[in-house]
Amino acid sequence: MAIWLNDNQYYSDEMFLLKLDNSQYCYPHTHDFVEIVYILRGRGIHTVDGNNYPTSRGDLLIINHGCVHSFQSNENMRLFNIIIKPEFIDKNLKGYDNVFSLLDNGQFKEMSDIINKNICFIRFSHEERQQLENLFTWLYQEQETRTYSNNLVIHSYVNIILTLVFRKMTLPVRNESTVNSDLMEYIQKNCELHLTVEHLAEKCSYNPSYFSRLFKQYAGVTFSEFLCDCRLRRACELLLETDLPIEKIIVKSGFSDRTNFFKLFSKKTGTTPLKYRKSKKTILFQDKTVTLK
Repeated sequence: MAIWLNDNQYYSDEMFLLKLDNSQYCYPHTHDFVEIVYILRGRGIHTVDGNNYPTSRGDLLIINHGCVHSFQSNENMRLFNIIIKPEFIDKNLKGYDNVFSLLDNGQFKEMSDIINKNICFIRFSHEERQQLENLFTWLYQEQETRTYSNNLVIHSYVNIILTLVFRKMTLPVRNESTVNSDLMEYIQKNCELHLTVEHLAEKCSYNPSYFSRLFKQYAGVTFSEFLCDCRLRRACELLLETDLPIEKIIVKSGFSDRTNFFKLFSKKTGTTPLKYRKSKKTILFQDKTVTLK
């Protein structure tokens, strides 16, 4: 028994199954697996968790475990149904019930930060349809023939299909990254403020994890390392150019922890703030020469 219905919920004892269906109507139901539906022919309405999606050829829906799903059509829709459990792709994901769990493990991890996980409906272009439909057809034929190395081939086709689906779910890519010299200057000028990765990611309209990766690629250091350097530079400037007491300089530089400030300052300059202020020699700071007056 591969799939069975019990109290409006479908269950499967298969890790993976591809079905080719002709259907006109399906009552609201849930499943204990992830279902991926690709429309080959016909038009209709698919409903997922109360949201209606008009569907036709080239449309694909992702229905995660527990989502309420139904559809209706005035003509028989022909569709491919992938029934899959995340552990089919990665055994470490046994018990997971969401297709996006695949993004936290294995070969899809690099796509995790740039995917819009709120999407469950995808529309493929005319040019993309043939490629995707060929993959579904080859996958279906491989499943039905059960030949040598069959499981390896099936895994390969599934991985390719999932990769194409995830690509369509990626967030818009800007031609120019907003992680640039203007952003670096903004951080330098405002380093005394409570700046966080989350705050700057939102300012740039990025996911925080993706922003962090872009930042390190651009600056060569992490955001926290860059911010710390900016604050230490500010402290050095204030020590040289003002007579402010050390305690005020700590605050004006953006540090909230006195002990941490002294520790970081000593590590970067090799001396204490007071000795730094009194010194008449030239010292090297973050690969740039600062001459004390």
